[in-house]
Amino acid sequence: MLIIGGCTVALALFLTSIVGGVWVRDSSATNSNNTKFPIKHFGLWELCTHDGKCKNIDSMFYLDMAPKWLQTVRILVCVAAGIQVIAIGIAILHMYSARIKLINASTQLLVGPFLMMIAMSIFTGYEGPTPMEPLEWGWSYIFGWLGTCIVPVYGFYIIAAIDENE
Repeated sequence: MLIIGGCTVALALFLTSIVGGVWVRDSSATNSNNTKFPIKHFGLWELCTHDGKCKNIDSMFYLDMAPKWLQTVRILVCVAAGIQVIAIGIAILHMYSARIKLINASTQLLVGPFLMMIAMSIFTGYEGPTPMEPLEWGWSYIFGWLGTCIVPVYGFYIIAAIDENE
């Protein structure tokens, strides 16, 4: 039951990060040239401007329209969330069958965050704040790193707690 909770927390953090539209946001009303920076905030799927208009960056199905690094980040975060769904399924099956080893689900708690870490690192490298752009990290981005950092610790704890006989 403990591992189902861990997988659910991971999935909730990852999904909140994935669907959240505030990975990066404007940290000031004006930039260094005293002109308004056009982007209010953006995430993996949409970009919003200060005049309140939001638009999709592009569809997941038209991958050739987005930059390659953004395509990679999108794919990795979706795969990481899918792995957490699989881990929940394995943990539930373990409750009903002793043949399903709990180590399989706890391993997923390490693989999913590893993929998420790669995605978050790519995003950080390409869209990190610079002195020329008054940007700062948004709540969706922070949730992504929170899940990436907390869940593996939980996964190692579960692996350490599993009996040798199981």
